[in-house]
Amino acid sequence: MSEKRYPCKCAICDHQFFVTKSILQHSGYNECGHGRCPKCKTFLNLTFVPELEIMRSMEWSEYVKRRLENERKRKEGVEKDQRSD
Repeated sequence: MSEKRYPCKCAICDHQFFVTKSILQHSGYNECGHGRCPKCKTFLNLTFVPELEIMRSMEWSEYVKRRLENERKRKEGVEKDQRSD
């Protein structure tokens, strides 16, 4: 029995390919996938979208940049809440 494959489109070159879930994605951590586009070889973050049964891709450095920015904003919000107590 083979593992289910999900459609994915490269965020850089729009090449359509299929991928399987990572171990962490099987555990519910849907953003925890990565791989290279078979066409342009760009290293990508692969996020599983369960409602659509697809993988969304994002260039890895852009993904890291967004995660760090979101974490910074979250910490600023926590600090602001603590100061207002």
